[in-house]
Amino acid sequence: MKIQKYIFILSVFLIFLLTCSFFVISKNDNLNKIEKRVLNELENQSKTNVIIKFSDSTNISEDIEKINKIIGLKKSKRVFFSANSFSAELTQEEIEKLSQENIVERISPNRKFKVALQNSVGIINATLSWGLQTNNINLTGSGETICIIDTGVNYTHPDLGGCYGNNNVSSNCKVIGGYDFVNSDSNPLDDHGHGTHVTGIATANGTITGVASNAKIIMIKSLNSAGSGSDADILAAIDWCVNNASIFNIAVISMSLGIDCNDYPEYCYSNYCDNQPSESSYRTSINAAFSKNISVIAATGNDNNNTSFSSPACIQNATRVASSSKNDVFSDSSNRGANFQILVAPGDNINSTYLSSSGYGILSGTSMATPHVAGAFALVNQYLRSLGITKTPKQIENVFNNTGKLLNDASSNKNYSRINIYRAFLSFDITSPTIKLIYPSNNTINQSSNITFRCNASDWQLSNITFYLWNSSNGIINQTTFNISGIINQTEINISNIGIGNYKWNCLGTDNKSNYAFAVSNFNLRIGNLSSTSLSPVNNSYTNQNTINFTCLSETSLDYLLSNVTFSLWNSSSFIFNDTAIINGTSNSTIFNYTLNSEGIYYWNCLSRNNAFNSIFSDNSTLTFDITSPNIILESPVEGTSSSTNAYNFTFNATDNFGIANCTLIFDSMSINFLSSVNRNIISGMYNSSLNVASHSWNISCSDLAGNINNSISRSLIITETTTPPTSSSGGGGGGGGSSSSAKTYVISETQVFSGYSNELATDDKIKFSVSGQEHSVSVGSIGIGSVVVIVRSEPMNITLYIGQEKKLNLTSPNYYDLYLKLNYINITKANLTIKIINETIKNIPLSRQIHNDSESNADSSSNGLSGWQNENNKIYIYAIIVIIITIVAFMIMRLRTKTAKINKLKDKKKK
Repeated sequence: MKIQKYIFILSVFLIFLLTCSFFVISKNDNLNKIEKRVLNELENQSKTNVIIKFSDSTNISEDIEKINKIIGLKKSKRVFFSANSFSAELTQEEIEKLSQENIVERISPNRKFKVALQNSVGIINATLSWGLQTNNINLTGSGETICIIDTGVNYTHPDLGGCYGNNNVSSNCKVIGGYDFVNSDSNPLDDHGHGTHVTGIATANGTITGVASNAKIIMIKSLNSAGSGSDADILAAIDWCVNNASIFNIAVISMSLGIDCNDYPEYCYSNYCDNQPSESSYRTSINAAFSKNISVIAATGNDNNNTSFSSPACIQNATRVASSSKNDVFSDSSNRGANFQILVAPGDNINSTYLSSSGYGILSGTSMATPHVAGAFALVNQYLRSLGITKTPKQIENVFNNTGKLLNDASSNKNYSRINIYRAFLSFDITSPTIKLIYPSNNTINQSSNITFRCNASDWQLSNITFYLWNSSNGIINQTTFNISGIINQTEINISNIGIGNYKWNCLGTDNKSNYAFAVSNFNLRIGNLSSTSLSPVNNSYTNQNTINFTCLSETSLDYLLSNVTFSLWNSSSFIFNDTAIINGTSNSTIFNYTLNSEGIYYWNCLSRNNAFNSIFSDNSTLTFDITSPNIILESPVEGTSSSTNAYNFTFNATDNFGIANCTLIFDSMSINFLSSVNRNIISGMYNSSLNVASHSWNISCSDLAGNINNSISRSLIITETTTPPTSSSGGGGGGGGSSSSAKTYVISETQVFSGYSNELATDDKIKFSVSGQEHSVSVGSIGIGSVVVIVRSEPMNITLYIGQEKKLNLTSPNYYDLYLKLNYINITKANLTIKIINETIKNIPLSRQIHNDSESNADSSSNGLSGWQNENNKIYIYAIIVIIITIVAFMIMRLRTKTAKINKLKDKKKK
């Protein structure tokens, strides 16, 4: 019975282990459904928007109902039936719950995508033009108004200003006003969508950006909810725009409309239609706009007619617009004619504003190309108006026609110009470059005769810049021209051996249109007139005297005399003191006295002035005030050492607040060795040999950079008899060979080896030390080019070290590193080694994690509520453990059965 009990307990234990392993692995698989970005977002916020993807084989309606019961989503979601998914804003706890459900396939972030009208705006180089300026204002349509005749506008759209100005010229709304001829009121609200789309292309300023993003809009609704309108309403709209042009600063009318040539072929023309009786009203209205320099931009239509089109585009003083793709291919659907001048702009698949309050839509056609051109005209009008220049609509159209990219219409084999706003601006350019003189600044006084001059030039199209330097005596001393390009340039020129005197300088910039300009005013420069020097104490001085005389030297070499000099003193944390003294003449040495209150580093300078109000600073100087003597701790030999060895390495530790100048070994009251250093702390040794049999005394004397001196305590050393200097023992421990008779052995204390000890060792030189009563040694076996062989004894080992290489050894325990070695440098026949006793745990390589696997992140995955067992290797590890346990249990069961069989057999024998 006991055996059966054991078998039962082992079986239960095995089932428990298998169950735990299953849950661990299952949980890890579920957590792997969550994308990393979801977890990253939850590190900084309590909730995040996610997309929950169900398995394709499931019923999404039933799944949603189940999910509602699990985490109570209710209505806070959007369902995508075609994608078998839904979106919601969830907490980490809710996301982890969902990851446990078998119906959930993936949990992904709800990524944000941007809509893009900009790809068509960029094609016509509007984006480059926005960087151009006139009178320090970017060319984005500011101050201009486009009158659009269409189906109305959704002025509540945030990209279109979100409000309606109701014909108030002072309104801050983008849609400043207009009229509805369809419903006979002053509220031109869109009920179709076409007008809102057109308006966004011309002037949107929000998520998407139109061609003239800062222009205002007047909307005239002449087309109804079906997108159609009458001649009467369209003609009335043109008249409204013309009659109110001066009030609202209207210079462009945009009409994405026309008669369908397929329905009304008799009203489509292969030549300008001004003389056609049926078009006389349009001719009159458009000519009235033309006479006021208002450009009328009209679509040619989308009837795929390659010979003719209708009014209003057929009126000669209108500007006709056809459509192209975003790949600069002429659209076959566009109406055109060989006898017409036509501009082309992108019209295929244009994304723009639409009817809903924040909606967007994609439309194609000449209707979309037309507002591109209308916005371009608005940008040009802004530039011309800022310069007080007037151009007719035809002159502006001709510039766009001459500067655009030629697209070929295969059906008529005629080329049409796709507008390029940036190139059009460059052809209009009558603005001179802006020149700024940068260095040296105006009225600079400089002792040096070598000066580097710098000036900046900015323009739409820079060509060259010319530097001028002159004086009243010799005229122009230097005139140098540099070829430059781009829109901004900093030019630098160095002029040497400039004589003492007064000079003027300037730069002349020229652009590719031959516009040129100097800087607004010349800069004055004086050479050799005034100088200021921090004379004493010299820079980087140290002192232990608190009362200091600071000396400022002021000099002038021209017609102005010295007037005063100011001394200033400060430290790293605050300004401390300044004083001004009246001086005169052409050279003056002025002393300022100040008492320092506390140790530290101080900074000071001098400011010299002349009676023409010119001034110049001296270079900053530093002074360190230190009244604390160095601290000295003797290391070895210890007090009262008695030995027959007559060669000793006297070691000590010296520290100072600001830097030690030197240290001296005093042996039997005589200075023996001198050690100089610029280090703040010294751990060093001084070697002395051939000591007489006697009782000796020794101590160390150190001086810091400020002159403070300290003598250590004195120690006694007794030499009982004279022997040869100790050498490293031969043989012993393998590796490294025997020792030479000239080899040295350095015996150091535990304190030294724990603090870190460095020394230059020749071949076979040895460092001996003891740690916790156990003796060790480090010696140099051989010195090569860039490397040495180091022999470590206690348990002998040979180690090769390269220059700068570090090595950690475990001498006494497999769990800890005991000894640190580093080869600092090799000096011909000697190697500088550092040794140090350490106690550093030898760590195993950590298991990798599947979710937080970014090389820049050291955060444990538990910070996201996740276990570290999220790696396929860990699963294999778990499976391996399970297999081992099963094997052990099976083996034990077999042994128990065998034992049981033997017992039963014995029982049967006894019964017999």
